[in-house]
Order: sequence, then C-alpha cells, then structure tokens
Amino acid sequence: MVLEEMVYGVSHETEPTSFHDAISGPEPKEWIEAIQCEVSSVDENQSWEPCCLPPGRKAIPLKWVFKKKTNAEGKVCRYKAKSVCKDFMQREGIDFEMFAPVAKFQSIRCLIAIAAYYGLKLEEMDVVTAFLNPDAEEETYIQVPQGLDVPEEFKIGATALCLLKELYGLKQAPRLWNDAVNATLHRLNLTRCNLDPCLHVRKEKMSLLSSLFMLMILS
Repeated sequence: MVLEEMVYGVSHETEPTSFHDAISGPEPKEWIEAIQCEVSSVDENQSWEPCCLPPGRKAIPLKWVFKKKTNAEGKVCRYKAKSVCKDFMQREGIDFEMFAPVAKFQSIRCLIAIAAYYGLKLEEMDVVTAFLNPDAEEETYIQVPQGLDVPEEFKIGATALCLLKELYGLKQAPRLWNDAVNATLHRLNLTRCNLDPCLHVRKEKMSLLSSLFMLMILS
C-alpha cells in the first residue's frame, strides 16, 4: 500500500487511465464534467487553431490525465482532467528550448520561519490552467484530443492543430510560464532574488516587516 492510500484511503486504481475508461467507468458523469471544464478552459484561452501540417513536421499526440483531489479528511472534493501532450516526440532545438527554475526548500523554510517569528500571515494561491496563459514561442503542432469536436476546417484540408498557447506536457511550458510570471512581478516592482530565482521581494520601507515576499512554486 502506497503512502497516499494510507493517508487518504484513495488508490490510483480508482482513477481512469484513459479517455475510454473515464467515460465508461463507474463515474462517467464526474469525469465528463471535468473533461468539459478542461476543454472550455482551452477554448476560452484560444489555445490552438486548425492548420495544415508543414512538410517534415509531426503532430504531437495528446492523452488525458485524470486525478481525484481530496480534502483534509481524505474525501474526494474535485475531479480534474488534463489534456497533456506526449512530449517524447518533441525535438530539442526544433520543437522547444527548455529551462525553468524551481523554488529551493531553503526559501520555503525561511519564509515560514520569518512568518512564524514575526506573527505574519502567509497567503497561498493557485493559478488555474497556468500553462495556458503564455503565448507559444515555437511552432508546435498537436493532434485533435479525444472528447473535442473535430473543427470544421478539417473537412476542407486542415490536418492538425497549431498551438497558440502552451499545454501541459510540453517541455517548454514551465519555462514560458516562469517567464510570464517574472514579467508580471517585475511590473509590480518585485525584484527577483539572486540566490533563488523563484523568490521575489518588494521593499516598501527599510524594514523586513514592511516587505512583500512572493515564492513561486511549480507543481
């Protein structure tokens, strides 16, 4: 028994491993709603457009990843579905350039210690469909994912979808998301820490208590 099962009583075996399993399993309503939510997010962000696949290029296949989110009591509170690219088909230098920093555990412990010592309040937020926010830099082509209506353009010659935004599973997606966040925080006058590129600080006065710390954690 894995640790997650011991703590939450939830096994990965209860989560579908394919699109077919999700819509034909014991909880099709919940998973279909999760799929529709993901497709709506992609549509709202205008993440792709139909196109003709250029010679010598391949369309990256997609797969659905399903996850049950649990609360503190271990009860399922949310069903999540993500359309994820199978990035093993990407070629470095052609389909992507990758690098994205991750927060250091020392930074996390330091912020928690400062907050505890001075009685400060820590706030946490989650960016929904974070990777759908940055614009795509490289030309990346994908196949039409299962569950998505085939666009009308495919009837008149389109053979793939060209990404306008990044998708989960692409090797360059974390880097582009990191670049977008850094640009936004810079406009808000937060300065990136030299020792941890995921830690940003804004000093209002010459005092630690009047400073704003923001640590970006990519998970």
